[in-house]
Amino acid sequence: MFCGNCGNQAGDGAKVCPHCGKILSVAQASPAPSPTKSKNKGTIITVIILLVAAIVSLCVIIFQNKKPKEVVYVYDETEESASETEAAEAPATEYYVNESDVTDSADTETAAPSEVFPRFVTYSPSYTYKSMPEIHYSTQADDDESFELKEFIELYNANWLNFVNYGDRSIYAYLRPNTQAYKYATNYGSKNITESFDLMKVDDVRKYGSNYYVWTHEIINEYSEGKTKSYEYHWVYKVGKDGSGIYVENYTKDPFYG
Repeated sequence: MFCGNCGNQAGDGAKVCPHCGKILSVAQASPAPSPTKSKNKGTIITVIILLVAAIVSLCVIIFQNKKPKEVVYVYDETEESASETEAAEAPATEYYVNESDVTDSADTETAAPSEVFPRFVTYSPSYTYKSMPEIHYSTQADDDESFELKEFIELYNANWLNFVNYGDRSIYAYLRPNTQAYKYATNYGSKNITESFDLMKVDDVRKYGSNYYVWTHEIINEYSEGKTKSYEYHWVYKVGKDGSGIYVENYTKDPFYG
């Protein structure tokens, strides 16, 4: 038991405290602490320590699992060689094409648009065209026809120069017999001159039935006795076309220019 006065331990059954001399009584003496309680207290502390250690270990494990793992790639030449060998030994895949499904690119190309004929229109229904009253029933020829008549008139005028300069009668192949244009050529007399074109331009082409009307702008240089003169003309040619060919039938001055 313990002394109630000084708190020191006194022997069991002692009536006087050996330390302070205080008379001990049953009421003053306090029983020695129970060893069982101290033992239980130590056990609890140990359990708590172990539990805390377990929790810390668990946290460490979880943290390490969340940390990204380092991936190491090992290059194996033997595996690559094996893959290449397998690819080389693999049978080639054959493809069959139906010829009807193949379209020739040449057949699908879009045709180039036709060239547009450049026009300078001076026609007016209010004008009078000498010896060509039917011209007022005409409509503008399409581009292809216009280019064809342009080429014809250029050949006609080239042959006209040969006729004037050299007396070449090839001009008559471009003139329809028994027409006004044919008479102009047969009545043309030698003037001891030579001519050349400084300008020969077709401005417009109209059509009525089998007849075409061709507007031209011409500048002719005339050489005579060492002198040169230039003449400017605006003609309207009447050209007939049939199964036998194309012929000049008449021509007159364009009234647009007075």
